Amino acid sequence: MMRYVAATFLLLFCYACGNDNSSPSLGLHSDLSGESANNPWLLADGALAISDGHAPQKCLSDRDCPSDICLQELAVGICAEPCDAQGGCYKEDWGCFPIYDDVGPTQPLCLPHTSVLCMPCITNDDCSTLDGTYLGHCLPLATEGSFCGFSCIAHEDCPDGYTCRAFDFGEGLTGQCQPKIEQCVCNEIGKRTVWTVDCAVENEFGACLGTNKCPPAGSATCTAEVPLEDVCNGLDDNCDGEIDNSSIIGEECGDSNKGVCKLGKMACVEGEEFCEGAILPSDETCDGLDNDCDWAVDEEYPEHLEPCGNETGECKAGKSLCQNGSIVCVDPVGPTDEVCDGKDNDCDGETDNDVPGQGEICGSDVGECNQGETSCKGGKMVCEGETTPGEEVCNGKDDDCDGNVDFPDCEL
Repeated sequence: MMRYVAATFLLLFCYACGNDNSSPSLGLHSDLSGESANNPWLLADGALAISDGHAPQKCLSDRDCPSDICLQELAVGICAEPCDAQGGCYKEDWGCFPIYDDVGPTQPLCLPHTSVLCMPCITNDDCSTLDGTYLGHCLPLATEGSFCGFSCIAHEDCPDGYTCRAFDFGEGLTGQCQPKIEQCVCNEIGKRTVWTVDCAVENEFGACLGTNKCPPAGSATCTAEVPLEDVCNGLDDNCDGEIDNSSIIGEECGDSNKGVCKLGKMACVEGEEFCEGAILPSDETCDGLDNDCDWAVDEEYPEHLEPCGNETGECKAGKSLCQNGSIVCVDPVGPTDEVCDGKDNDCDGETDNDVPGQGEICGSDVGECNQGETSCKGGKMVCEGETTPGEEVCNGKDDDCDGNVDFPDCEL
């Protein structure tokens, strides 16, 4: 009986928040005077559900209570009961607090003021009694969501495991009990609930949403991711609903706008950053452009002052220079026509070859002389294979090749 009330009461002791169908931010006080059809805490006659007026019933377990809720955290177990007709309770320092289950607010219950400590909340109404006699504060707890605090002046006013911290709500500093470990530990009742509530983790990068519920043991934790600075990785790092909207996207990038270089814009495609549209420096070449983007054109190109031309034979190399965007060879000694001088004038690696006039008929064929052919020998042109004139003798021959046979007084 009243199992749904037992389930909702667990929220008072767990570190949790609401789901999509229930959110503890409904403006509870404004509903007390509404129609009963719109207020889950009002009965059909417009009155709050009430206790039967008997003294608090002691208990050892939930089975001992008509409400199925035994407040075991107290020194002596006492059954939880509905609030009276005026939204009050039968015990001093107790109050009528809102209760939620997995579909929203249900029957409010009388609870010790301290029992709302660490109850998930969104507004102060969730931490206050319905009649306004106790006004609690909904406080953020690290990155785990918001939970009810408890008024305090000194640390001794707080339960074990809690400390009194100062908060400024616009009317001066006020002390509130908060867990020392920045987490609300789920007690035995909170561990039995399966109701989850919304939570968020916020920091300078944004806010990530998640849910909170009590685990079988330990503390409730928010399932939300910790917001991070959005980077190009295919993820929504800061939970703003946009992927890869890093602050650097669209920023100028590249080397400069000098020479052929152009600045681009940072872009992100498939989780990879790149500089879109940028032209970066390259090695300088002789082309009339500033390739390395240093405001100088055609300087320190690879061929600068390198030897050029032919160094074979009588040829001599020159120096490579860039002129008007093209490499030219300056001051080389080039080949000339081959002549018979013992040199390689045409720089083909051979000396006195293909000399003009070589192989021509030379010498005399008069008398005893025979003609030969011209040939370059030792750097000089010679008549090779010829029979040259000899001394004329009285022998009936033209020995000296002058066209006369023997001298005049020759007698044979």
